Amino acid sequence: MEVWDNGTKLADVNNTTINQSFTLANGSHQMTIQDIGPGPNYAILHKETVNFTVSGNDGVTVISPTPNSTQAQLLWVNAFASESTGNIDRLEAWADGHKLGDSPRGSTINQWYFKNPNLGVGPHTLTVQDISTSGAILHKTIFPITVSSANNVYVNSPVNNSTQGTSVLVNAYAYEQNGSNQLIDHLEVWDLHNGVSTKLGNSPEGYATTSLFINQSYTLATGTHQLTIQDVSTGTFQVVHKQIVNITVQ
Repeated sequence: MEVWDNGTKLADVNNTTINQSFTLANGSHQMTIQDIGPGPNYAILHKETVNFTVSGNDGVTVISPTPNSTQAQLLWVNAFASESTGNIDRLEAWADGHKLGDSPRGSTINQWYFKNPNLGVGPHTLTVQDISTSGAILHKTIFPITVSSANNVYVNSPVNNSTQGTSVLVNAYAYEQNGSNQLIDHLEVWDLHNGVSTKLGNSPEGYATTSLFINQSYTLATGTHQLTIQDVSTGTFQVVHKQIVNITVQ
């Protein structure tokens, strides 16, 4: 596999997976990860390109949930912190002044909260903050969300009516746990573009679980797209719930 950033090769990895960190300059980046076929031609088999911006500012960046979004009573908090001093002990998640939990020691939090007593149905103010090794709050990000008890598909990314680059992250989950025995096999992502509907992919199979999650990037052509994210039942494979998200790719 190869990793490229703004036209410069960062790494060759003789494996089918890569899990490596790179130091990048501040500013805009276009990173491409591609798998390479065998010699003598070493052709590119597949590749994914991601556009992002590197900021040198210290602080806490929250990936999920998104501000002003509606979430299920199964809530995923995913965030990371960056501090030039490097003295981060952990991250904390709070709701309305009540602590939801801590991350493991380090600069990231990736935690689900299910029917937490501090996350009842209705509006909430979430705070994600990083804590120094001496116990001081370094930075915090505060934002509102609304918690719903409805069985549905909940989408964190992309935001409806947003503008995206050609690599579009779909971050969504299915919630079917409110008085329901409905089992979900998988999530599907469909794309309606120029009048043609195409399946982009499925989440991993849920093996008859009642909540499923997808966090996958797809490469889309420029123009307008209507994405449908839907959960599909076990057995008869019927669509249970779906959400439609309109985006513009440029």
